[in-house]
Amino acid sequence: MKKFVYGVSVASMVLMFIFFIMYINTKSNNILVFGIVMMIICYHLVVRIAVTTLFNAFCTPEIVNPNEHQFQQKDFEKGLYRKIRVRRWKNSFSSFDPNNFSLRFYSIDELIFEGCKAEMIHKVCFFVGLLSLIFTVWFGAFTIYLAAAVFGAIYDLAIIVVQRFNRPRLMRIAATGKYN
Repeated sequence: MKKFVYGVSVASMVLMFIFFIMYINTKSNNILVFGIVMMIICYHLVVRIAVTTLFNAFCTPEIVNPNEHQFQQKDFEKGLYRKIRVRRWKNSFSSFDPNNFSLRFYSIDELIFEGCKAEMIHKVCFFVGLLSLIFTVWFGAFTIYLAAAVFGAIYDLAIIVVQRFNRPRLMRIAATGKYN
């Protein structure tokens, strides 16, 4: 997944510049729209790469405590997760780096830490993704930016839900020491 995300980021950036240069020469609105779409794709992927890189560099187990209030499942969440059937679709998402969530490479406590870190990353990406709407000031195309921002926000919320859904079970396993 990591190679794919990096590849699409670079490709979208190159295509964005190509389309914008073509637009300057042709003044074709269709070409401008393609440039804007490539810019949106590039923005959302580069933001995710940058946020993930920063969190991986500076977020340590000493800083992130899974027992903190922000990482605790709230009273309403269990019922909500049952209603939206998280158990059915939670494995549909691929991880940026699947090794971060593997018991072959990490202990259960490290998996809990990685889940907290993933939750924080996607919370930041949720808000930074919505900031892409600022580009409409310069480029217009509000509908395209809104669609991308909403899609990105839904994706980030789904990842946050999966992390919050899995964490109580992982913490129970860590407390009992039974890793079956």
